[in-house]
Amino acid sequence: MSYRLTFARTLAISPEAAFDGVLHGDLLRIFDRRYLVFSHVVAYDTLPGWGHPGGRRQLRTSDGSSFDETLLDVHRPDRIGYTMTSMRGPLRLIASHIEVCWTFEAHRHGSRVAWSWAVTPPNRLSGALESLLRPQWSRYAGRALSRLEVVAPDVPRELR
Repeated sequence: MSYRLTFARTLAISPEAAFDGVLHGDLLRIFDRRYLVFSHVVAYDTLPGWGHPGGRRQLRTSDGSSFDETLLDVHRPDRIGYTMTSMRGPLRLIASHIEVCWTFEAHRHGSRVAWSWAVTPPNRLSGALESLLRPQWSRYAGRALSRLEVVAPDVPRELR
C-alpha cells in the first residue's frame, strides 16, 4: 500500500518560472543538500524527449542511489507528473517506485508550488517507516523549493 508525502510553499516567482525550473532547471543546484536519508543529486542525464510525456532522465544521488524518471503528463504551467522507477542503492529500501506530482498556481505576487510523492514501499517493513520519513522529506522538500525559487529564473529561454 502506498502513502503520500506532500509539501507546498509560496514562491516569489511566476507559475511559469517555477514550472520551467522543475522541468528544465539544474538539478545539481536545486537538490544540492541532503537531509538525513534523502540525498542530494550528484549527476543526471536528460535523455532526448525530456519535456514531453514519455521523456526520461536518469539521476544519481550522493548515497549511491540511482533511479529513472519518466514523464507522464506535462501541462504548462499547471502540472508535471512523472514516475521514479528502477530504484538502485539505498533508495530501493524505501520505495519500489514513486509517483510524483508538481502543481503550480498563481498566488498573490508569485506562485503556490506543491510537490508530492506517492511512495510504494517494497515491503511492509519499509511501509512502517512512513512516520519517520515524513518529517525528513518535508525538510528536504522545503529546501528544494527554496532552491527552486533561486534557480528557476536561470533556465535558458530555449528550454522553456
